Amino acid sequence: MTQTMFTYIILLSLFAGVGAESQDSGCTTHTWSLMQVTRQMDKTSSGATDNEELLQNESSQPKAASLTKKCAAEFIAMTLFVIFGCGSAMGIAKVEGSAWVFQVSLTFGLAITVLASTIGHYSGGHINCAVTFGLLVAGQIGGMEAICIVLSQLAGSVLGAGLLSCVYPKDKDLTGALGSNAIDKEFSKSGALLAEFLGTFLLMYTVLETAVNPATEASRVMACLVIGFSVFLAHSVLIPIDGCSINPTRSFGPALVAKLRSG
Repeated sequence: MTQTMFTYIILLSLFAGVGAESQDSGCTTHTWSLMQVTRQMDKTSSGATDNEELLQNESSQPKAASLTKKCAAEFIAMTLFVIFGCGSAMGIAKVEGSAWVFQVSLTFGLAITVLASTIGHYSGGHINCAVTFGLLVAGQIGGMEAICIVLSQLAGSVLGAGLLSCVYPKDKDLTGALGSNAIDKEFSKSGALLAEFLGTFLLMYTVLETAVNPATEASRVMACLVIGFSVFLAHSVLIPIDGCSINPTRSFGPALVAKLRSG
């Protein structure tokens, strides 16, 4: 009898142990399932947050202007550039006792700084077909965009010169030709060509390093001012030589209108 009871006790103990193990296993499985669900919820929440941040970043980035807006911006800027740049020369050129070279150089430089800052968010603020060509070669703009921008610049140059011809009578134009470029008799054509090349190189080099190079992105806000300084420097040297162009589209309008004006 005692042996039989001892056997029953052993069997009950074994069954109790198995039951406890089953319960522990069930609890462990349930706990693991809860952990998996929690992790999945965290991943979902993190993914949603990342998507929201991505959407906010995309919405905060300005959209590129259409080609029409770019051309319109370049047209307006070139018109104003010719009016105020060439206009400054027409009123003071070669006046004795005046710092006319400094004044005209500063006017052209400030005009580029102001206008490039004004239209930069539309077209990039080329206001010069040499800059447009340089950006095309650098792969910053496409061929069709470059052509349309140059045509807009040419049209703006003609309009600006036309408006100047309405403001300044011939006898009040101290440049004699709406601020057109002409090589001074004391300089050779080859020397003037070299000077124009160097001035244009200074401008284009400044543009590429301050407004295009990713390494200078942190100081990009200063690009228009620095580019304006480069225009000022080039004019300070080139004005006595040939009136300083470094900008074929700027020179085109005054030359054309002055030719038509003189008959």
